[in-house]
Amino acid sequence: MVGGAVLAGCGELDELEQATNELGGEDINNVVPIPATIRLSGVDVHVQAPPFTGVDSDPSTVFNFQGISGIAFVSTTATRRNKVTGVVEQLDSFGNHMVYMKGVYRGFDGIPRVGTFGFV
Repeated sequence: MVGGAVLAGCGELDELEQATNELGGEDINNVVPIPATIRLSGVDVHVQAPPFTGVDSDPSTVFNFQGISGIAFVSTTATRRNKVTGVVEQLDSFGNHMVYMKGVYRGFDGIPRVGTFGFV
């Protein structure tokens, strides 16, 4: 019955989206990032990456968020061809971090809004 619960939740989000967007409108600059950070290359990044940050850590990067979220780490190989020399290289790409979120969040102004977010 998990699928049914998700579908019911999406219908409720649609109604809430209409009501909250009438109140606050859309404003991506109003999103509050999560306070937790990971230090990457000397920079604090507002992200949690389960299981690396703990099995119970939340992949959401938006603070005051309630909804659904998911995370994927993708490793792949790309082929690069030099147009001048014709030399072909295989390039490894690993640990790509992708997150999606859909739900209700409360922005800097305190007004609840419904949003869908995707980060690559």
